Amino acid sequence: MKRESNHRTGAGKQSLGGGKVALTDTRVKALKPKEKGYFVTDGGQPNLTLHVLPSGRKSWRYRYTIPETGRSSSFTIGQYPAIGLARAREIARELAKKVASGVDPVIEKKRKREEVRAAKKREKARSKFTFRKATDRYLAGRERSISDSHYKRMRRAFDNDCAPLHDKPLAEITVGDIRGIINTIKGRGAVETAKKTLYALRDLFDTAIEDWGEEWATDNVAASIAPKKLFAGQIKTHYPAIKDPDELRPLLAAIEDWGKWSNERTISRSHRPTALALKLLILTATRPSVARLARWEWIDEEKAIMTVPASAKGVKKRVENHGTAEPYRTPLSKQALAVLEEAKQWARDNGREGCEYVFPSVRHGCRPLSDAALSNALRTMGFDVVAHGFRSTFSTIANEAGKDPIEVEYQLGHSFGSEAHRAYQRSDLLERRRELMQWWGDFIEGLSDGRS
Repeated sequence: MKRESNHRTGAGKQSLGGGKVALTDTRVKALKPKEKGYFVTDGGQPNLTLHVLPSGRKSWRYRYTIPETGRSSSFTIGQYPAIGLARAREIARELAKKVASGVDPVIEKKRKREEVRAAKKREKARSKFTFRKATDRYLAGRERSISDSHYKRMRRAFDNDCAPLHDKPLAEITVGDIRGIINTIKGRGAVETAKKTLYALRDLFDTAIEDWGEEWATDNVAASIAPKKLFAGQIKTHYPAIKDPDELRPLLAAIEDWGKWSNERTISRSHRPTALALKLLILTATRPSVARLARWEWIDEEKAIMTVPASAKGVKKRVENHGTAEPYRTPLSKQALAVLEEAKQWARDNGREGCEYVFPSVRHGCRPLSDAALSNALRTMGFDVVAHGFRSTFSTIANEAGKDPIEVEYQLGHSFGSEAHRAYQRSDLLERRRELMQWWGDFIEGLSDGRS
């Protein structure tokens, strides 16, 4: 009885020296709660105590003093029975080694907890700045300033070709990641797509760095890849185009026949707007997007001018050396004006008179022709050319006919001369180009009726 009394007296003291008897699992289980919490010291492991709470909960504690500072503290190891006696002693021995080396277990635990909290915070933040979310934001900001075809092309590249990057934070994407994506595209033979994807990625990173903040990205890894080296040895291809007038003649006849379908089919199958758009494209040598998206408000028939505003959506603009988009103006020949008159007549005959577009889609009310309509029509007619190739046709034939190359380049909407020249020469040479385009209209008309 005396020994039991001494043990209980020692157990009630909150002191490291309260008894030298080693605890056992049986004795630990037998400890009962009291009105006030108390500590029981394990004689089998120095500084290991068991805190018994009034609720009956039992918690292992390690009492220690840091030698260098003299600071005393208590470290909570965990609850019993989740942590048994043997494991509690093992942990206490590990803590003793840390204390001997000057490490404070309480401070270390707090630091690790903060590191875990910070890591979770970083992980949460990472999910906000992924490549997928970056591309969505980037394209949302570009949608109104680029053509529909350009937008769709970038959307496909980001969604499909760049799929391995979707869930990765933009800031963690490496040069190797970008190179892998581009090489995969190259590997399937889509060299031009690979180039355009690389340039889109470079612009994406530039936009993120300059406009969105460093939480998105701080380094343009795509810009670290030199296109000349990556695409070294690749053969540059041009748009397929007709360069010989003798080859152009049957194509003009095919376009005319294609347009006559409107007299033989219902309006939903009519090819007339497509044929007229191809005619205007050939007669003006503009970009295909200008022809198919042409609006009546751009046309001044009295002055025989079509003016494409710099703000026009979906149309590639002429960009001067000072970086601002300028309105593009093209003179309209007598033949071009005749095409526009035909377009008006077709609109009147088919209930499209109020449409804003010169060449509305025959299937979708007043919406414009699709971006593939012109080139698809040419392929259906059996010609291995694309709509953009007519610009090359015009340039080749005009230059071979001895026309002023400066006027030809300006008609194509290209810059000409040195940067200093362009800084001072602000005219688009519209009046000089009138004679050029009337010559071209007469030439095309002559091919059509057999005179040229």
